[in-house]
Amino acid sequence: MRWARGWSESPKAALVTALVTLKYSSQKLMQHQAVFEGSNLICYCVKNHACVSDVSLSSDFISGFCGETEDDHQQTLSLIREVGYNAGFLFAYSMRKKTHAFHRLQDDVAPQVKQRRLEECISVFRAEAERVNAAAIGSMQLVLVEGESKRSADDLCGRTDGNMKVIFPKEDVAVQASASNTVPVCAGDYVLVK
Repeated sequence: MRWARGWSESPKAALVTALVTLKYSSQKLMQHQAVFEGSNLICYCVKNHACVSDVSLSSDFISGFCGETEDDHQQTLSLIREVGYNAGFLFAYSMRKKTHAFHRLQDDVAPQVKQRRLEECISVFRAEAERVNAAAIGSMQLVLVEGESKRSADDLCGRTDGNMKVIFPKEDVAVQASASNTVPVCAGDYVLVK
């Protein structure tokens, strides 16, 4: 955790951690040669949030990996609930040439089971991400402006340093804190948004 303490002291450090999770089940993690065992991942995330409270967590989740049982799937859902990810990439497993799984494992999970499990993961993930992201509402965030919002020409959109998308009113900003001169906000500008 030394890196996390040093990371928390550096204002220039990125506040997004992409975790290789794939499956919570220890059996599946070892089979896929993943970095973390499930219980260690949760411990890591708790310590990470303690050192860098506004870090965003992201991961990939594969539903229906070779040999995945219903219990493995339920453990994945439990992991998503416990960790509190801000972002993720969720998809059903499919064989890929030039991978360990392609040469050594059998794709034995039925496509309809993969799809059901994927839909369950997406549902749980969205609920948890909404809860995690809602905690930032009302806080002051440094936002990199990307441009006009697709929802309204009266709004701008951008991303926090934790890669959270933010939509905010299009307003001119003061050149200096005490100045009365204002300038329009443009793509590429950093602004403080509450």
